[in-house]
Amino acid sequence: MTRRYGRAPIGTRLEEKTPCGRWETTTFLGALRAEGFVAPLTVDGAINGSLFLAWVQQHLAPTLQPGDVVVMDNLSSHKVAGVREAIESGDRKDFTTIESTGNIVFSQDGDPTNISLLGVDNLIVVRTGDALLVADKNKADHIKKLIELLPSELH
Repeated sequence: MTRRYGRAPIGTRLEEKTPCGRWETTTFLGALRAEGFVAPLTVDGAINGSLFLAWVQQHLAPTLQPGDVVVMDNLSSHKVAGVREAIESGDRKDFTTIESTGNIVFSQDGDPTNISLLGVDNLIVVRTGDALLVADKNKADHIKKLIELLPSELH
């Protein structure tokens, strides 16, 4: 933080260094239990419904136990179709990972295809009935541009 007030010799201007900041949004998701913090996820940028749903399915749901209470506010991404069902149904088995961390994997409901990741980190993998998207998490803000390039029948 830069100081608001300071002293300098009479007739001279006070010069103060300011910290260099990224000024970007970083979203942190997680769940708090009596035993500690579980299901942590950090995302560069703001959260949206599909990322929140993937986090619930892959990180939160596997940690839930019978009798747990999930509390969410009125953020629009919390109201996305499938979030409630994912919380109520518990662990999903539509993906498998080995030596992979920080990945967001989403497979459309009813799609029997299992997505397997081996030795990769920080990817977004989305499988729908018509398409497969694999992207670096740091490029998540470019996904909208990519979708616009797809033929209209795919989105």
